Amino acid sequence: MRWRPFLINPDMPDTGMDRRAYLEEKFGHESRATRVFEALRHAGKHVGIPFSFERVTRIPATTDSHRLIRLAARGNRQAELIEALFVAYFLEGADIGAREVLCRLGAYAGLDPEGVEAYLDSRAGLPAVFRTSASMHRLGIHGVPCFVFNGTYAVAGAQDTEILLRLFDLAVQQDVVSSRASGNGVSALPFPKYVMG
Repeated sequence: MRWRPFLINPDMPDTGMDRRAYLEEKFGHESRATRVFEALRHAGKHVGIPFSFERVTRIPATTDSHRLIRLAARGNRQAELIEALFVAYFLEGADIGAREVLCRLGAYAGLDPEGVEAYLDSRAGLPAVFRTSASMHRLGIHGVPCFVFNGTYAVAGAQDTEILLRLFDLAVQQDVVSSRASGNGVSALPFPKYVMG
């Protein structure tokens, strides 16, 4: 599984935005956002995720989070960092665009704290984050989560397990057909590419 950067709001100020102002701009009124969050909270409850959206006071600029995920991938610590980012934001309400929060989460995920700080102080990875996010937008992806299987099949939003399993099956069939057509008789298992916002 590969995680790709996706900036839902590429024009978000580097310091993020006040949550209330952001929700009113995005949804027109906070009550519409509340309905969406309540549906997510209800779904999370059934799988043991205690979403705490009310703890979020700022909507963060996630560019540095995406850069840090790229750095974590180099050290095979990407899964640990992404889990830490999700917990920090969705359960604790942390500003995952803030440098000190990212440094703490990087260290928690097993990255060298001094290396994380130096990396975030640079512009390393920034062009790649913007380039990849722009390519996702050009493909017609407008939100997350979005799962892309074998670069061919895509499904957006929270989906039932059965739908995802069908897409895995289609991707495997595609590999088998492609493998037979090329004559090599080898079929690699598909890896879903998850686009994170």
